[in-house]
Parts: sequence; C-alpha cells; structure tokens
Amino acid sequence: MAPSDPLEAEYRALLERRGIDHLGARPTPEQFNALIDRLEPGERNLYADLIQSIRDGDYSVLHRNPFDGIRTDLLHTLQLSGITLPGPVYVGEYPHNSFNAQACAVPGGTLILVNTGLMILLHQVAKSIGASFRTFTRTEDAGMQFEEETAEMIRQRKHARQTVAKAVVAYIFHGDPRRAGRIPVDSDSRALLGVPLAEAGRDFVVGHEFGHLLAGHLHEPAAQTRSREWIRKSHHQEFEADEIGALLMLRRLVDPGDQIQLVDPGGQIRKNFAVAGPFLFFAIDHLVTRVRNEVNDIPAGLIVTDHPPSDERAAALRQLFLEIEGPGVLQFARAFVSVLSAQEDDILDLVDSLVHTAPG
Repeated sequence: MAPSDPLEAEYRALLERRGIDHLGARPTPEQFNALIDRLEPGERNLYADLIQSIRDGDYSVLHRNPFDGIRTDLLHTLQLSGITLPGPVYVGEYPHNSFNAQACAVPGGTLILVNTGLMILLHQVAKSIGASFRTFTRTEDAGMQFEEETAEMIRQRKHARQTVAKAVVAYIFHGDPRRAGRIPVDSDSRALLGVPLAEAGRDFVVGHEFGHLLAGHLHEPAAQTRSREWIRKSHHQEFEADEIGALLMLRRLVDPGDQIQLVDPGGQIRKNFAVAGPFLFFAIDHLVTRVRNEVNDIPAGLIVTDHPPSDERAAALRQLFLEIEGPGVLQFARAFVSVLSAQEDDILDLVDSLVHTAPG
C-alpha cells in the first residue's frame, strides 16, 4: 500500500536508499500470530482485547506507525496552545548509531528519526526496573518495612539484570535488543510498571526533537554531515530542546476524562510517569556511555553522541521540574533511576563478560 503522507513517502525513500526498507514494513497477520504464540499466558491476558480484534480481522493496528500516537498528541497539544510548527513532521525509526533521535531535513518537512532498537531497549530496561521493586509498609516511626524477598523474586531480578546486559550488547553491536530475549510482563507482574515508564521515555525522545523544531534550531546556520541530511546542534540547543520537550510532556497532560480521573485524581500518577520518562532515558544513556567507554574491545563508532553528558542534562531538568511542580513530582523518577543505578556496576560486569565470551 502506497503511503498517503508525502513525508512518509520521503521516509520510505530514505530507507530504500540505505537498503533497509524492511524497517518500514509492518508485521503480517502470520507474523503477529507467531508473536502471540511466544507470549506468556499473563501477557496474552494483558493484551487480550488487541489480540482478539486482530484475530477478528481488524488488521489496522498492524499498519500503524508506533510513533503516530505521540506525534498526534504533540500536534494536538501545540494546536491547543496556539503554537504552529514550521512545517509537517513524520516520526520513524532509522539506524543512525546515536543513542537518541536525529532530525533530518527533507523536501516538504522534517523527519524525526529514532535510532533503531532504542524503543525496545527502553522497554527492556524499564521492565527490569519494575521487576526489581520491593513493596513496603510504613512503620509507626515513619520508617519503611520492606517485604521479605523470596527466592523467586531474587531469580526474577537476576534474570532481568542478565537480559538487560544482553540487550545493551545487542543494541550496541547490532542495533537490535530483541536478540537478548524478553522480560515477560504478566498482568499482575511488577514488570508491568515498566510499560508506562518506557512509553514516557519514548515520548520525551520525540518531544525533545519537537523542541528543536519549535526553537528554530533546524533553520539556523549549522554544520551538516557530508550527506547533508543530518542537522547538527550545539550543546546549548540540546539543553533548550530538553526543556521544551519536558514542558510539552507536562502540557499534554490535559484532562484525560472521567474514567481515568476515578483511578488517578488530578492526573498525578500520569504526571509522575511523564516526569520520570526523561530520567529513564538519561539513566540508560549513562549506562550505554559507560559500556562504550569502560568495556574493552567495543569498536569505536558503534554508538556515538554529540550531546551533553546525561548527568548534566538530568540535573538541568531536575531543577526545572522542582521550580514548576515541586519536589513531590520527582518521587517516581528518583525511585526508578535509583534501582537502575544500584544495578549499573553488576550490569557492566555482565556486559564485559558477554563481550569477551561471545564467539568471533
């Protein structure tokens, strides 16, 4: 089916020039059914409505761009705010070997291209964080009493950490974290916490690139690559795009409707996840950067970045959120990032072992 969106046609042409047009292909019903067969029973229950609609013959979801939802949300948010983009935007996946998204100027608008495999890596790490949480109760002296760890909880956490290490290696070397296996998400699993967290990280990645567009960075005189496709930005512009992207994440949290209000009065849970998304992204960037810099025998150029250090970007956004929302809005972010930070050295050791025991 030929794309009706001219920018989607430009995107597919870009993939074709690179010889990677399979990235723009959507799964066939047969491929989708094969994926269902690999799901755990709990996962099938979690996605039961989606699975049933497809098996009833509604294949429209198979042809959706996974970034259309956030792109539509951001365009709607800008419209409500009376803000106009300088031109049309299309969001897709492309292997540009940097841990972020990149803007690409094309006839008729701008492509926002998310590095291949980044979204899967976000989900793997976020699910690992969720699987590592322990619940607690408050004691009379306002302290915390954590639940007792079982052997199964320890096994799940170890499996999740190993899967993340494999996903990082697969991402760096192949741009495909799917080679690492999956962390199952059951309907009653702690790993389920990772789903909205990963989506918030994805939303910030796209929102950051919208920030570049809104700040006019893509129209300023700048050095471009030899192909004249990629648009270079300064560190100051990256901080500015972070701030605009973060503000967009908050601005899009309009009244979600009565049903959501019943379980999330005031949208506070959604706001906490939206704020945690950027910090998940920065924490994974920090991990990938450490792997690139500290693990021997990682070839140069597999993952490159011209962005400021993730710790500096996180500090700037932390200050922004404190000024706008107060310290309470950072609770989710601190909890999630602290779990990953506590495991970072162990993951690094696992990555080092995987790199040096891999054949060839």
